[in-house]
Amino acid sequence: MVLPAIYILKDSHIVLEPFTIIISYSDQDVSVERGILTKRRDCLKFGTVENVELVTTWLGRKVGYGTLNIYAYGCWVELPNIKDAPNVQLKLEGKIRKNKNHN
Repeated sequence: MVLPAIYILKDSHIVLEPFTIIISYSDQDVSVERGILTKRRDCLKFGTVENVELVTTWLGRKVGYGTLNIYAYGCWVELPNIKDAPNVQLKLEGKIRKNKNHN
Protein backbone atom coordinates (compact mmCIF):
# COMPACT_ATOMS: atom_id res chain seq x y z
CA MET A 1 0.00 0.00 0.00
CA VAL A 2 2.82 2.43 0.79
CA LEU A 3 4.81 1.69 -2.37
CA PRO A 4 2.00 2.72 -4.81
CA ALA A 5 1.39 5.89 -2.79
CA ILE A 6 5.08 6.81 -2.97
CA TYR A 7 5.11 6.12 -6.72
CA ILE A 8 2.10 8.40 -7.27
CA LEU A 9 3.46 11.18 -5.05
CA LYS A 10 6.85 11.00 -6.79
CA ASP A 11 5.28 12.12 -10.09
CA SER A 12 2.61 14.46 -8.67
CA HIS A 13 4.62 17.53 -9.73
CA ILE A 14 4.05 16.51 -13.38
CA VAL A 15 0.28 16.62 -12.85
CA LEU A 16 0.36 19.92 -10.96
CA GLU A 17 2.97 21.68 -13.14
CA PRO A 18 0.50 23.22 -15.65
CA PHE A 19 -1.21 25.00 -12.74
CA THR A 20 2.04 26.50 -11.42
CA ILE A 21 3.37 28.21 -14.54
CA ILE A 22 3.55 31.99 -14.74
CA ILE A 23 4.49 33.48 -18.12
CA SER A 24 5.23 37.17 -18.48
CA TYR A 25 6.74 39.26 -21.23
CA SER A 26 7.67 42.85 -21.82
CA ASP A 27 8.99 44.69 -24.86
CA GLN A 28 12.52 43.35 -24.23
CA ASP A 29 12.14 39.79 -22.86
CA VAL A 30 9.97 36.83 -21.93
CA SER A 31 10.17 34.91 -18.65
CA VAL A 32 8.66 31.65 -17.45
CA GLU A 33 8.43 30.74 -13.77
CA ARG A 34 7.34 27.23 -12.80
CA GLY A 35 7.36 24.89 -9.85
CA ILE A 36 5.82 24.31 -6.45
CA LEU A 37 8.58 23.48 -4.00
CA THR A 38 11.49 23.94 -6.37
CA LYS A 39 10.99 27.12 -8.38
CA ARG A 40 12.61 27.58 -11.78
CA ARG A 41 12.70 30.88 -13.68
CA ASP A 42 13.86 31.16 -17.29
CA CYS A 43 14.28 34.51 -19.04
CA LEU A 44 15.16 35.17 -22.67
CA LYS A 45 15.93 38.56 -24.23
CA PHE A 46 14.13 39.18 -27.53
CA GLY A 47 17.28 40.57 -29.15
CA THR A 48 18.90 37.10 -29.00
CA VAL A 49 15.97 35.04 -30.35
CA GLU A 50 16.62 33.01 -33.49
CA ASN A 51 13.36 31.07 -33.90
CA VAL A 52 9.86 30.68 -32.45
CA GLU A 53 8.36 27.22 -32.83
CA LEU A 54 4.68 26.37 -32.36
CA VAL A 55 3.86 22.81 -31.26
CA THR A 56 0.23 21.66 -31.21
CA THR A 57 -1.48 18.33 -30.92
CA TRP A 58 -4.63 17.43 -32.82
CA LEU A 59 -6.75 18.06 -29.74
CA GLY A 60 -4.80 21.24 -28.96
CA ARG A 61 -5.67 22.63 -32.40
CA LYS A 62 -9.35 21.82 -31.85
CA VAL A 63 -9.54 23.58 -28.48
CA GLY A 64 -7.05 26.36 -29.33
CA TYR A 65 -4.03 25.48 -27.18
CA GLY A 66 -0.38 24.95 -28.01
CA THR A 67 3.19 25.23 -26.77
CA LEU A 68 5.65 27.85 -27.96
CA ASN A 69 9.36 27.09 -27.92
CA ILE A 70 11.55 30.18 -28.24
CA TYR A 71 15.13 29.47 -29.33
CA ALA A 72 18.26 31.57 -28.99
CA TYR A 73 21.86 30.58 -29.56
CA GLY A 74 22.67 27.97 -26.89
CA CYS A 75 19.35 28.08 -25.02
CA TRP A 76 15.59 27.96 -25.33
CA VAL A 77 12.46 28.72 -23.31
CA GLU A 78 9.24 26.70 -23.41
CA LEU A 79 5.88 28.46 -23.03
CA PRO A 80 3.50 25.54 -22.40
CA ASN A 81 -0.30 25.40 -22.53
CA ILE A 82 -0.85 28.73 -24.34
CA LYS A 83 -4.42 29.59 -25.29
CA ASP A 84 -4.65 30.92 -28.86
CA ALA A 85 -0.99 30.05 -29.41
CA PRO A 86 -0.79 31.11 -33.10
CA ASN A 87 -1.89 34.64 -32.17
CA VAL A 88 0.56 34.79 -29.26
CA GLN A 89 3.30 33.58 -31.64
CA LEU A 90 2.56 36.44 -34.04
CA LYS A 91 2.66 38.99 -31.20
CA LEU A 92 5.96 37.65 -29.89
CA GLU A 93 7.50 37.58 -33.37
CA GLY A 94 6.46 41.22 -33.80
CA LYS A 95 8.19 42.16 -30.54
CA ILE A 96 11.27 40.20 -31.61
CA ARG A 97 11.44 41.99 -34.99
CA LYS A 98 10.95 45.35 -33.31
CA ASN A 99 13.72 44.56 -30.81
CA LYS A 100 16.15 43.43 -33.52
CA ASN A 101 15.49 46.58 -35.58
CA HIS A 102 16.33 48.81 -32.61
CA ASN A 103 19.69 47.08 -32.02
